[in-house]
Amino acid sequence: MGLSRRDYYTAAGCALVLFALFFAASTRVFSASYLTGWAWSDNIGWVSLNCSTGGPTGNNICATSNYFLALNADNTITGYAWSENIGWIQFGGLSGFPAGAGTQAVNAQLSGSSVVGWARALSNGGGWDGWISLGSSPGHGDGLTYANGSLSGYAWGDEVVGWLQFNGASAPCGTPIVCTDPTHYSAYTDVTCVDHPAAACTPGLLCVNDFGCTSVPPSGCFSVNVDNPNCTPPVDKNYIVRKGNSVTIYWKVTNVQIGCTVKNQDGTTVASWSTFTYSGSYNTGAVTSKQTYELSCDNGAFTDRAMVNVIPEYKEL
Repeated sequence: MGLSRRDYYTAAGCALVLFALFFAASTRVFSASYLTGWAWSDNIGWVSLNCSTGGPTGNNICATSNYFLALNADNTITGYAWSENIGWIQFGGLSGFPAGAGTQAVNAQLSGSSVVGWARALSNGGGWDGWISLGSSPGHGDGLTYANGSLSGYAWGDEVVGWLQFNGASAPCGTPIVCTDPTHYSAYTDVTCVDHPAAACTPGLLCVNDFGCTSVPPSGCFSVNVDNPNCTPPVDKNYIVRKGNSVTIYWKVTNVQIGCTVKNQDGTTVASWSTFTYSGSYNTGAVTSKQTYELSCDNGAFTDRAMVNVIPEYKEL
């Protein structure tokens, strides 16, 4: 555990994308407790413990980057934390631990109310081993403790990470990102207390409220009467029924960052969700007059519309 930190302040953006794709397929174990919030290091800045508060303004980004730290039923602590400066920090599933006075060569876990063992930054290399000691050791304090669902105390990561403080692990700053139009956003403050002026997204990106600029806006479709989960053309979005009959409206949407709603012509919400990819349906019940349905995702970043009309009735005079 040596070397200065100067060469390890890499953004690790590619690593974030790759791990996001991996974690998006993971399933959380319901017998576990999940740690949320942030830890702080004077060397590397904020470290996010859970995607539910991991966005640039402390918002939920689990739809695109599903990571967390879990306290499991066997008292082990597993998962990943994220630092913009050194990338992923792994808890659990490690081996080859360093030796040190007072430390235990084990993965992160609880021993009573104390945390023992190690975590490791995955961007280690070039002479830096990436190990972070979570327990107490001579000269490195009393380590971390766990109480009332949160961690407190300090972990030690040598010269690169330095002291990692978990006390009151929550970010002190963060204001929502508000889009002024599809490609511009207003000024905001991120969770590291840095102010960002109003600006335009990079060409090719779209602005989504609370999320920021993204290259992958939501996409999908409505279909009426026939389920078309792949939105394969032609997609029937207008349908005619005999008065009193019913019809089913289907939808499929992906790349959802915030959430979607389906509303009828009265503005009543008939369905809503916030999952990254979602398929659903709604039965109209007896149709007696024209009905319209509007699908809207991520505050209008994607919209679609379906209509059900009634076959005219003719009476002989």
